[in-house]
Amino acid sequence: MAINLSAGATGNVPFALGFCFKQGHIPSGQSVSAGTAEIQATIKNRWPDGSAKFAVIAGVASSVAGRAETISLQASTSSPTGAALTTADLRATGIIASIECGSFGSATWSGADWDTPQSNWVSGPLMSSWIYRRPVGSDAHLVSWLEVRLFAGGQVEVLPWIENGYFDVAGPTNKSATYIFTLGGSQRFSSALDLPNHCRTPLVSGSALSHWLSTDPAVVAYCDTVYAQNTELVPTYFAAVPGSLPQIAALPSTYSPLQLGSLPAAMGSGGYDPSIGLLPEWDVLFLLAPRPSVWSAIQRNAYSAGRYGVHHRDETTNRVPRFSTYPTTVLGEGNGIESIGSSTTSTFTPNASGTSPATMSFSHHPSMGFMAYLVTGRWYHMETVQFMATANHFRSSTAPRENASGILQT
Repeated sequence: MAINLSAGATGNVPFALGFCFKQGHIPSGQSVSAGTAEIQATIKNRWPDGSAKFAVIAGVASSVAGRAETISLQASTSSPTGAALTTADLRATGIIASIECGSFGSATWSGADWDTPQSNWVSGPLMSSWIYRRPVGSDAHLVSWLEVRLFAGGQVEVLPWIENGYFDVAGPTNKSATYIFTLGGSQRFSSALDLPNHCRTPLVSGSALSHWLSTDPAVVAYCDTVYAQNTELVPTYFAAVPGSLPQIAALPSTYSPLQLGSLPAAMGSGGYDPSIGLLPEWDVLFLLAPRPSVWSAIQRNAYSAGRYGVHHRDETTNRVPRFSTYPTTVLGEGNGIESIGSSTTSTFTPNASGTSPATMSFSHHPSMGFMAYLVTGRWYHMETVQFMATANHFRSSTAPRENASGILQT
Protein backbone atom coordinates (compact mmCIF):
# COMPACT_ATOMS: atom_id res chain seq x y z
CA MET A 1 0.00 0.00 0.00
CA ALA A 2 1.54 3.31 -1.03
CA ILE A 3 0.83 6.92 -1.96
CA ASN A 4 2.56 8.63 -4.89
CA LEU A 5 3.13 12.30 -4.11
CA SER A 6 4.75 15.26 -5.83
CA ALA A 7 4.47 19.00 -5.29
CA GLY A 8 5.41 22.29 -6.85
CA ALA A 9 6.80 23.55 -3.55
CA THR A 10 9.68 22.49 -1.31
CA GLY A 11 8.96 21.95 2.38
CA ASN A 12 6.08 20.51 4.36
CA VAL A 13 3.09 20.34 2.02
CA PRO A 14 -0.53 19.36 2.78
CA PHE A 15 -2.18 16.59 0.81
CA ALA A 16 -5.49 14.71 0.68
CA LEU A 17 -6.66 11.81 -1.45
CA GLY A 18 -9.00 8.84 -1.59
CA PHE A 19 -7.59 5.36 -0.94
CA CYS A 20 -9.05 1.87 -1.52
CA PHE A 21 -8.01 -1.05 0.70
CA LYS A 22 -8.04 -4.79 0.16
CA GLN A 23 -10.33 -6.64 2.52
CA GLY A 24 -8.52 -7.43 5.75
CA HIS A 25 -5.51 -5.15 5.23
CA ILE A 26 -6.74 -2.59 7.80
CA PRO A 27 -8.62 -4.71 10.38
CA SER A 28 -11.58 -3.38 12.31
CA GLY A 29 -10.40 -1.26 15.21
CA GLN A 30 -7.15 -0.27 13.52
CA SER A 31 -6.14 2.80 11.54
CA VAL A 32 -3.46 3.68 8.99
CA SER A 33 0.01 5.12 9.49
CA ALA A 34 2.97 6.06 7.29
CA GLY A 35 6.66 5.92 8.01
CA THR A 36 7.71 9.11 6.22
CA ALA A 37 4.70 11.39 6.68
CA GLU A 38 2.15 12.31 9.30
CA ILE A 39 -1.27 11.15 8.12
CA GLN A 40 -4.85 10.61 9.22
CA ALA A 41 -7.34 8.21 7.66
CA THR A 42 -11.08 8.87 7.73
CA ILE A 43 -12.68 5.54 6.89
CA LYS A 44 -15.84 5.98 4.82
CA ASN A 45 -16.70 2.36 3.91
CA ARG A 46 -15.92 -1.07 5.38
CA TRP A 47 -15.83 -4.62 4.08
CA PRO A 48 -18.24 -7.21 5.57
CA ASP A 49 -15.53 -8.28 8.05
CA GLY A 50 -15.29 -4.70 9.35
CA SER A 51 -11.93 -3.93 7.76
CA ALA A 52 -11.41 -0.62 5.99
CA LYS A 53 -12.61 -0.49 2.37
CA PHE A 54 -12.24 3.18 1.44
CA ALA A 55 -10.83 6.17 3.30
CA VAL A 56 -9.99 9.82 2.83
CA ILE A 57 -6.30 10.10 3.74
CA ALA A 58 -4.83 13.49 4.56
CA GLY A 59 -1.64 14.75 6.07
CA VAL A 60 1.58 16.69 5.75
CA ALA A 61 4.68 15.42 3.95
CA SER A 62 8.16 16.75 3.34
CA SER A 63 8.59 17.46 -0.35
CA VAL A 64 11.19 18.71 -2.78
CA ALA A 65 9.67 20.62 -5.70
CA GLY A 66 9.40 18.49 -8.80
CA ARG A 67 10.53 15.27 -7.12
CA ALA A 68 8.18 12.31 -6.80
CA GLU A 69 7.88 10.70 -3.36
CA THR A 70 6.49 7.33 -2.30
CA ILE A 71 4.73 7.12 1.07
CA SER A 72 4.24 3.57 2.33
CA LEU A 73 1.15 2.79 4.40
CA GLN A 74 0.49 0.12 6.99
CA ALA A 75 -2.10 -0.85 9.55
CA SER A 76 -1.63 0.82 12.93
CA THR A 77 -3.21 0.64 16.36
CA SER A 78 -2.65 4.37 16.91
CA SER A 79 -4.05 7.50 15.28
CA PRO A 80 -2.58 11.01 15.04
CA THR A 81 -2.85 12.89 18.30
CA GLY A 82 -4.37 16.28 18.90
CA ALA A 83 -7.81 17.82 18.67
CA ALA A 84 -9.63 17.80 15.35
CA LEU A 85 -9.57 21.03 13.38
CA THR A 86 -12.87 22.88 13.83
CA THR A 87 -14.84 25.60 12.09
CA ALA A 88 -13.41 27.98 14.71
CA ASP A 89 -9.95 27.15 13.33
CA LEU A 90 -11.27 27.81 9.83
CA ARG A 91 -12.72 31.15 10.92
CA ALA A 92 -9.38 32.07 12.53
CA THR A 93 -7.71 32.05 9.08
CA GLY A 94 -9.80 35.13 8.22
CA ILE A 95 -11.25 33.42 5.15
CA ILE A 96 -13.96 35.25 3.18
CA ALA A 97 -15.55 33.71 0.09
CA SER A 98 -18.31 34.88 -2.24
CA ILE A 99 -20.10 33.73 -5.38
CA GLU A 100 -21.80 36.38 -7.53
CA CYS A 101 -24.47 35.36 -10.03
CA GLY A 102 -25.32 38.52 -11.93
CA SER A 103 -28.86 39.81 -11.43
CA PHE A 104 -29.84 36.64 -9.55
CA GLY A 105 -27.86 37.74 -6.50
CA SER A 106 -24.85 36.51 -4.57
CA ALA A 107 -23.77 34.42 -1.59
CA THR A 108 -21.03 35.34 0.89
CA TRP A 109 -19.38 33.50 3.76
CA SER A 110 -17.33 35.25 6.45
CA GLY A 111 -16.89 35.22 10.22
CA ALA A 112 -19.57 33.23 12.00
CA ASP A 113 -20.99 31.99 8.67
CA TRP A 114 -18.35 29.25 8.77
CA ASP A 115 -19.78 27.84 12.01
CA THR A 116 -22.81 26.27 10.32
CA PRO A 117 -21.80 24.00 7.45
CA GLN A 118 -24.37 22.02 5.53
CA SER A 119 -22.38 18.83 6.20
CA ASN A 120 -19.24 17.68 7.98
CA TRP A 121 -17.21 15.47 5.64
CA VAL A 122 -13.84 14.89 7.36
CA SER A 123 -12.79 15.62 10.93
CA GLY A 124 -9.20 15.25 12.13
CA PRO A 125 -6.14 17.03 13.55
CA LEU A 126 -4.38 17.16 10.17
CA MET A 127 -7.35 18.04 7.92
CA SER A 128 -11.02 18.74 8.37
CA SER A 129 -13.49 19.32 5.55
CA TRP A 130 -16.96 20.85 5.43
CA ILE A 131 -19.66 21.47 2.82
CA TYR A 132 -21.41 24.87 2.70
CA ARG A 133 -24.42 26.02 0.70
CA ARG A 134 -26.38 29.23 0.23
CA PRO A 135 -29.36 29.98 -2.03
CA VAL A 136 -28.74 32.76 -4.51
CA GLY A 137 -31.12 35.67 -3.93
CA SER A 138 -34.76 34.66 -4.16
CA ASP A 139 -34.30 32.18 -7.01
CA ALA A 140 -36.04 28.88 -6.31
CA HIS A 141 -33.33 26.68 -7.87
CA LEU A 142 -29.97 28.46 -7.97
CA VAL A 143 -27.64 27.55 -5.08
CA SER A 144 -23.98 28.31 -4.33
CA TRP A 145 -21.85 25.55 -2.81
CA LEU A 146 -18.36 25.25 -1.32
CA GLU A 147 -16.30 22.20 -0.40
CA VAL A 148 -13.69 23.49 2.05
CA ARG A 149 -10.58 21.68 3.33
CA LEU A 150 -8.61 23.12 6.26
CA PHE A 151 -5.15 21.63 6.88
CA ALA A 152 -2.96 21.78 9.98
CA GLY A 153 -0.80 24.86 9.50
CA GLY A 154 -3.73 26.96 8.26
CA GLN A 155 -3.75 26.15 4.53
CA VAL A 156 -7.27 26.27 3.08
CA GLU A 157 -8.46 24.71 -0.17
CA VAL A 158 -11.87 25.57 -1.64
CA LEU A 159 -13.87 23.99 -4.46
CA PRO A 160 -16.79 26.32 -5.32
CA TRP A 161 -19.66 25.38 -7.59
CA ILE A 162 -23.02 26.66 -8.73
CA GLU A 163 -25.99 24.33 -9.04
CA ASN A 164 -29.32 24.84 -10.79
CA GLY A 165 -31.94 22.25 -10.03
CA TYR A 166 -34.14 20.78 -7.38
CA PHE A 167 -36.07 17.56 -7.69
CA ASP A 168 -39.67 18.71 -7.28
CA VAL A 169 -39.68 22.52 -7.31
CA ALA A 170 -41.76 24.28 -9.96
CA GLY A 171 -40.29 26.23 -12.85
CA PRO A 172 -36.86 24.73 -13.55
CA THR A 173 -35.14 26.70 -16.32
CA ASN A 174 -31.71 27.93 -17.41
CA LYS A 175 -29.86 30.66 -15.47
CA SER A 176 -27.71 32.89 -17.67
CA ALA A 177 -25.35 35.25 -15.83
CA THR A 178 -21.75 36.22 -15.23
CA TYR A 179 -20.59 34.02 -12.37
CA ILE A 180 -17.74 35.31 -10.20
CA PHE A 181 -15.89 33.58 -7.37
CA THR A 182 -13.84 35.63 -4.92
CA LEU A 183 -11.63 34.17 -2.18
CA GLY A 184 -9.70 36.16 0.41
CA GLY A 185 -10.53 39.42 -1.36
CA SER A 186 -9.10 38.18 -4.67
CA GLN A 187 -11.23 37.36 -7.72
CA ARG A 188 -10.36 33.81 -8.74
CA PHE A 189 -12.97 33.10 -11.43
CA SER A 190 -15.26 35.06 -13.74
CA SER A 191 -17.20 33.78 -16.72
CA ALA A 192 -20.48 34.38 -18.53
CA LEU A 193 -22.38 31.09 -18.39
CA ASP A 194 -25.76 29.86 -19.53
CA LEU A 195 -26.43 27.17 -16.91
CA PRO A 196 -29.23 24.82 -18.05
CA ASN A 197 -31.74 23.26 -15.68
CA HIS A 198 -30.47 20.52 -13.35
CA CYS A 199 -26.85 21.23 -14.27
CA ARG A 200 -23.94 22.37 -12.13
CA THR A 201 -20.32 23.40 -12.61
CA PRO A 202 -17.26 24.09 -10.49
CA LEU A 203 -16.19 27.72 -10.73
CA VAL A 204 -12.66 26.92 -11.89
CA SER A 205 -10.94 27.39 -15.22
CA GLY A 206 -7.64 26.79 -16.95
CA SER A 207 -5.31 24.34 -15.23
CA ALA A 208 -6.81 24.90 -11.76
CA LEU A 209 -8.78 22.09 -10.08
CA SER A 210 -9.62 24.13 -6.98
CA HIS A 211 -8.60 27.37 -5.24
CA TRP A 212 -6.23 27.95 -2.30
CA LEU A 213 -6.58 30.80 0.17
CA SER A 214 -2.81 31.32 0.02
CA THR A 215 -0.25 29.83 -2.36
CA ASP A 216 -1.27 26.65 -4.15
CA PRO A 217 1.31 23.98 -3.21
CA ALA A 218 0.53 22.19 -6.49
CA VAL A 219 0.34 18.79 -4.81
CA VAL A 220 -0.46 15.66 -6.80
CA ALA A 221 -1.25 12.67 -4.57
CA TYR A 222 -2.76 9.35 -5.59
CA CYS A 223 -2.72 5.70 -4.59
CA ASP A 224 -0.66 2.86 -6.05
CA THR A 225 -2.92 1.95 -8.97
CA VAL A 226 -1.75 -1.69 -9.12
CA TYR A 227 -2.82 -2.06 -5.50
CA ALA A 228 -6.13 -0.30 -6.29
CA GLN A 229 -6.87 -2.93 -8.94
CA ASN A 230 -6.02 -5.69 -6.45
CA THR A 231 -8.74 -4.38 -4.12
CA GLU A 232 -11.33 -5.31 -6.79
CA LEU A 233 -13.09 -1.98 -6.34
CA VAL A 234 -12.07 -1.35 -9.96
CA PRO A 235 -11.51 -3.90 -12.74
CA THR A 236 -8.06 -5.40 -13.24
CA TYR A 237 -6.42 -4.60 -16.58
CA PHE A 238 -3.44 -6.38 -18.12
CA ALA A 239 -2.57 -4.05 -21.00
CA ALA A 240 0.78 -2.28 -21.24
CA VAL A 241 0.38 1.42 -22.05
CA PRO A 242 3.26 3.36 -23.64
CA GLY A 243 3.80 6.89 -22.40
CA SER A 244 3.43 8.28 -25.93
CA LEU A 245 -0.07 6.89 -26.40
CA PRO A 246 -2.12 9.46 -28.38
CA GLN A 247 -5.15 8.86 -26.12
CA ILE A 248 -3.14 10.24 -23.20
CA ALA A 249 -2.06 13.30 -25.19
CA ALA A 250 -5.70 13.94 -26.13
CA LEU A 251 -6.94 14.17 -22.52
CA PRO A 252 -8.08 17.64 -21.40
CA SER A 253 -5.25 19.68 -19.87
CA THR A 254 -7.52 22.58 -18.90
CA TYR A 255 -11.13 23.08 -17.83
CA SER A 256 -13.82 25.58 -18.67
CA PRO A 257 -17.34 25.26 -17.23
CA LEU A 258 -19.68 22.83 -19.00
CA GLN A 259 -16.98 21.74 -21.46
CA LEU A 260 -17.27 18.43 -23.31
CA GLY A 261 -13.85 17.14 -22.30
CA SER A 262 -13.44 13.49 -23.30
CA LEU A 263 -17.17 12.80 -23.13
CA PRO A 264 -19.03 11.75 -26.29
CA ALA A 265 -20.38 14.58 -28.43
CA ALA A 266 -23.42 12.49 -29.43
CA MET A 267 -24.16 10.20 -26.49
CA GLY A 268 -26.27 7.22 -27.51
CA SER A 269 -24.97 6.87 -31.06
CA GLY A 270 -24.47 3.31 -32.28
CA GLY A 271 -21.09 1.59 -32.17
CA TYR A 272 -18.07 1.78 -29.91
CA ASP A 273 -17.12 4.87 -27.94
CA PRO A 274 -14.18 5.27 -25.50
CA SER A 275 -16.68 6.32 -22.83
CA ILE A 276 -18.48 2.95 -22.80
CA GLY A 277 -17.36 0.21 -20.44
CA LEU A 278 -17.17 -0.62 -16.76
CA LEU A 279 -14.91 2.42 -16.66
CA PRO A 280 -14.42 4.97 -19.46
CA GLU A 281 -11.11 4.84 -21.29
CA TRP A 282 -9.62 7.86 -19.51
CA ASP A 283 -10.13 6.25 -16.10
CA VAL A 284 -8.55 3.03 -17.35
CA LEU A 285 -5.58 5.04 -18.63
CA PHE A 286 -5.04 6.36 -15.12
CA LEU A 287 -4.97 2.83 -13.70
CA LEU A 288 -2.45 1.71 -16.33
CA ALA A 289 -0.37 4.85 -16.79
CA PRO A 290 -0.73 6.93 -13.61
CA ARG A 291 0.86 10.36 -13.92
CA PRO A 292 -0.07 13.94 -12.98
CA SER A 293 -1.55 14.78 -16.40
CA VAL A 294 -3.94 11.82 -16.31
CA TRP A 295 -4.72 12.39 -12.61
CA SER A 296 -5.88 15.92 -13.39
CA ALA A 297 -7.69 14.88 -16.59
CA ILE A 298 -9.96 12.37 -14.84
CA GLN A 299 -11.02 15.14 -12.46
CA ARG A 300 -11.75 17.53 -15.34
CA ASN A 301 -13.83 14.88 -17.10
CA ALA A 302 -15.74 14.33 -13.86
CA TYR A 303 -16.40 18.08 -13.69
CA SER A 304 -17.76 17.82 -17.25
CA ALA A 305 -20.58 15.63 -15.95
CA GLY A 306 -22.14 18.89 -14.75
CA ARG A 307 -23.28 19.66 -18.31
CA TYR A 308 -25.99 16.96 -18.08
CA GLY A 309 -29.40 17.54 -16.50
CA VAL A 310 -29.06 14.76 -13.94
CA HIS A 311 -28.58 16.89 -10.82
CA HIS A 312 -31.95 16.57 -9.11
CA ARG A 313 -31.37 17.50 -5.45
CA ASP A 314 -34.09 16.80 -2.90
CA GLU A 315 -35.25 20.23 -1.77
CA THR A 316 -36.40 18.84 1.60
CA THR A 317 -33.02 17.38 2.58
CA ASN A 318 -30.52 19.14 0.29
CA ARG A 319 -29.09 15.72 -0.49
CA VAL A 320 -29.50 13.39 -3.46
CA PRO A 321 -33.07 11.95 -3.35
CA ARG A 322 -33.74 8.56 -1.78
CA PHE A 323 -35.57 6.08 -4.00
CA SER A 324 -37.94 5.17 -1.15
CA THR A 325 -39.06 8.77 -0.63
CA TYR A 326 -40.49 9.03 -4.16
CA PRO A 327 -41.64 5.50 -5.05
CA THR A 328 -43.82 6.42 -8.04
CA THR A 329 -42.15 9.64 -9.23
CA VAL A 330 -40.63 9.84 -12.70
CA LEU A 331 -38.59 12.72 -14.13
CA GLY A 332 -40.44 15.28 -16.19
CA GLU A 333 -39.45 16.52 -19.64
CA GLY A 334 -36.81 19.08 -20.61
CA ASN A 335 -33.81 17.64 -18.72
CA GLY A 336 -32.06 16.42 -21.85
CA ILE A 337 -32.49 12.83 -20.67
CA GLU A 338 -33.53 10.29 -23.28
CA SER A 339 -36.10 7.49 -22.85
CA ILE A 340 -37.99 8.85 -19.86
CA GLY A 341 -40.54 6.32 -18.61
CA SER A 342 -44.07 6.37 -17.21
CA SER A 343 -45.56 6.56 -13.73
CA THR A 344 -48.36 4.30 -12.54
CA THR A 345 -49.69 7.24 -10.52
CA SER A 346 -48.92 9.92 -13.16
CA THR A 347 -46.46 11.55 -10.75
CA PHE A 348 -43.73 13.51 -12.53
CA THR A 349 -41.26 16.17 -11.53
CA PRO A 350 -41.97 19.61 -13.08
CA ASN A 351 -41.17 19.96 -16.78
CA ALA A 352 -38.18 22.18 -17.49
CA SER A 353 -37.89 25.04 -19.97
CA GLY A 354 -35.18 27.24 -21.44
CA THR A 355 -31.78 26.11 -22.68
CA SER A 356 -31.68 22.33 -22.76
CA PRO A 357 -28.82 20.43 -21.08
CA ALA A 358 -26.56 18.19 -23.16
CA THR A 359 -28.27 14.93 -24.17
CA MET A 360 -27.89 12.11 -21.66
CA SER A 361 -28.46 8.57 -22.91
CA PHE A 362 -28.48 6.07 -20.05
CA SER A 363 -28.04 3.20 -22.47
CA HIS A 364 -24.55 4.50 -23.31
CA HIS A 365 -23.57 6.81 -20.49
CA PRO A 366 -20.03 6.72 -19.07
CA SER A 367 -19.34 6.07 -15.41
CA MET A 368 -19.02 9.68 -14.25
CA GLY A 369 -17.33 10.75 -11.05
CA PHE A 370 -16.50 7.26 -9.74
CA MET A 371 -12.76 7.15 -10.41
CA ALA A 372 -12.39 10.83 -9.54
CA TYR A 373 -13.98 10.11 -6.16
CA LEU A 374 -11.78 7.08 -5.49
CA VAL A 375 -8.69 9.14 -6.31
CA THR A 376 -9.54 12.40 -4.50
CA GLY A 377 -12.06 11.55 -1.79
CA ARG A 378 -14.01 14.69 -2.67
CA TRP A 379 -17.64 15.04 -1.62
CA TYR A 380 -18.32 16.71 -4.99
CA HIS A 381 -17.36 13.61 -6.97
CA MET A 382 -19.20 11.32 -4.56
CA GLU A 383 -22.38 13.26 -5.26
CA THR A 384 -21.78 13.05 -9.02
CA VAL A 385 -21.95 9.25 -8.72
CA GLN A 386 -25.12 9.52 -6.63
CA PHE A 387 -26.77 12.00 -9.02
CA MET A 388 -26.08 9.69 -11.96
CA ALA A 389 -27.53 6.67 -10.16
CA THR A 390 -30.68 8.45 -9.02
CA ALA A 391 -31.34 10.04 -12.42
CA ASN A 392 -31.07 6.59 -13.98
CA HIS A 393 -33.59 5.32 -11.43
CA PHE A 394 -36.09 8.17 -11.66
CA ARG A 395 -36.11 8.32 -15.46
CA SER A 396 -37.25 4.64 -15.45
CA SER A 397 -40.91 3.63 -15.44
CA THR A 398 -42.29 2.86 -12.01
CA ALA A 399 -43.72 -0.56 -12.91
CA PRO A 400 -40.28 -2.16 -13.45
CA ARG A 401 -39.20 -0.42 -10.23
CA GLU A 402 -42.02 -2.23 -8.45
CA ASN A 403 -43.16 1.18 -7.25
CA ALA A 404 -42.68 1.47 -3.48
CA SER A 405 -40.22 -1.43 -3.33
CA GLY A 406 -37.76 0.55 -5.46
CA ILE A 407 -36.28 -2.57 -7.08
CA LEU A 408 -35.30 -1.85 -10.67
CA GLN A 409 -35.72 -4.92 -12.87
CA THR A 410 -33.93 -4.89 -16.21
